[in-house]
Amino acid sequence: MSEVVAAQLNPDWRITLTSDRSTGHRRAWLLQRLADGVWCDVAQVRTAETLRALVRRHAGYVDAAAAVILAALPPRVDVRVCGS
Repeated sequence: MSEVVAAQLNPDWRITLTSDRSTGHRRAWLLQRLADGVWCDVAQVRTAETLRALVRRHAGYVDAAAAVILAALPPRVDVRVCGS
C-alpha cells in the first residue's frame, strides 16, 4: 500500500489517498489528525459524501484550496490508477 497527501485541510488535519500498488487501485481516503507530532488515522472511507461529512464534523476550519479539492472529489475512490 502507498499513501499520498490529497489535501492539507489545516495545520492539524489532512486527507490522504491509499493505493494498492500491485493492482493499481485506489483503496480509500484517510482522514488524519496530527497528534503529538504523528499523523493518526481518524477514519477510512470510500465515498466522497462520507468524507466531506466527517471533515465537517471533525476538522474545523478548512483551507480554501482544500475545500476546492474536497468539492471536486469523485463519488467513490475505488477506481483504477492509470500508469501504476
